[in-house]
Amino acid sequence: MDSYYYNDHILRNMNNQPNLTPRLEAHDLFRLKYFTTFKPTGYIDNKKLGEEVMSNPVKIEMSPYHTNFEDFELLLTPGSEAEKLLLWIENEIAIPRGMHVDGYWSHVHLPLESTERHNHNKTMREDAVSFVYYVRTPDKCGDLVFVLDDMISPAIIKPVAGMLVLFPSYLNHKVTKNLSGSVRISISGNLL
Repeated sequence: MDSYYYNDHILRNMNNQPNLTPRLEAHDLFRLKYFTTFKPTGYIDNKKLGEEVMSNPVKIEMSPYHTNFEDFELLLTPGSEAEKLLLWIENEIAIPRGMHVDGYWSHVHLPLESTERHNHNKTMREDAVSFVYYVRTPDKCGDLVFVLDDMISPAIIKPVAGMLVLFPSYLNHKVTKNLSGSVRISISGNLL
């Protein structure tokens, strides 16, 4: 029997059978969530926090080819706005969920800067959570973009000063180009 005849015979016999077309059920493949909240009104002064960040221009990485190129050390001095922010994240978000803050830094985008696609999952823990808190967000300062795959539409978050975003550390993300003509400031970190 040649293969053409054989395949044709099978197809004809299938057509004579009762309906064998399977019923397909839809299932979610990606059940990824991110969370947003805002700081309590009057608790953190973003103007002062921005000044604190800009007063310590110590870069974490000097190579423009590294995703940490726009990252700066974040100094925590007693009573500073940075300390208040991280204590709020630690006490009100991390500890109630059995976690703690495990690393933090400031992220400064000058005009026309962006951050390449990356993730924060250096721990390789699926339960690790990353955060970004927006300090200064002029119009067109760059969006946070979660990239699941090149074939899936990305999730885009427009930054708003005072907003905190939490997401799985393994999630690839990037920040689009700062087209504002002004400095964009955020503070990022990880919870374990």
